[in-house]
Amino acid sequence: MHARISCKDGAFYLTDLRSEYGTWISDNEGRRYRVSPNLPTRFRPTDVIEFGADKKAVFRVKAMKYPPKTTKKDGNEVLQAV
Repeated sequence: MHARISCKDGAFYLTDLRSEYGTWISDNEGRRYRVSPNLPTRFRPTDVIEFGADKKAVFRVKAMKYPPKTTKKDGNEVLQAV
């Protein structure tokens, strides 16, 4: 795994799991900063999350109040909706 997204008390946090090329957050004002390894970093729903420094894997995260429903299939959880 490269990174983890978590939610606590209504705020969203991104934790880089000691990835080789880093995890980055860009805010809506164009500022880009690297997430420190193993340190949960708060981000906003309008931020862009990037995996690796070359911007090949860029994601805009949509915050949801409730997680999507999951179903069990062969012992693994599978998302039903995104």
